[in-house]
Amino acid sequence: MKAMTTLIAVVGARAEPVVRSVATRSSNVTFEALDDLPDDPVECSAQLQAAWTRAARHSSVFTAVAADPLLAVVREWAKRLRGDDHELETAIGLTQPLPSPDFWIVDDGLPDPEIHWYADYLVAHANRRVILSRIDPPALEDRIGSLPAGRRPPPLQDIAAGARGYVPVPSIEVADTADTGNHILVAGGRGVSR
Repeated sequence: MKAMTTLIAVVGARAEPVVRSVATRSSNVTFEALDDLPDDPVECSAQLQAAWTRAARHSSVFTAVAADPLLAVVREWAKRLRGDDHELETAIGLTQPLPSPDFWIVDDGLPDPEIHWYADYLVAHANRRVILSRIDPPALEDRIGSLPAGRRPPPLQDIAAGARGYVPVPSIEVADTADTGNHILVAGGRGVSR
């Protein structure tokens, strides 16, 4: 019989110690450990594939991994947007048919452009399954305890392939016409009142 667990990618600079702490305190959460992930997309992808394959075999209620299985793609995509040398095509080509996270819990303080990958691009593919949050033990425990239902994301290879054409729309601040001091922030095609 195949093990069943809810797979959660926890994304952020502090993800590893926070996930480890939550897993230590909760019998419902298992932690799949990762070594420090190298910058090389080939080596990074290989380590991610191994970790996510192991994670899918757990039988705990939740299995958290402190890295997105598409981290190599996200890194190379961000380098491309910054105008740096990148290996985006290599990273996309290395994407394997892995178990997709059921949820991504993402540090809401990620830098630009990485935050756009999750807050705009990935949300478009996995709507309610991408949760922006503070990454600390109480916040992570709360998020894991209240995961919403939502449509399943497409295969990881499809998400990765879309990185070729995704460029976030910069935020544009527009004063309202009544000059009441209210502004609208337009980001990624969505308007948000402030």
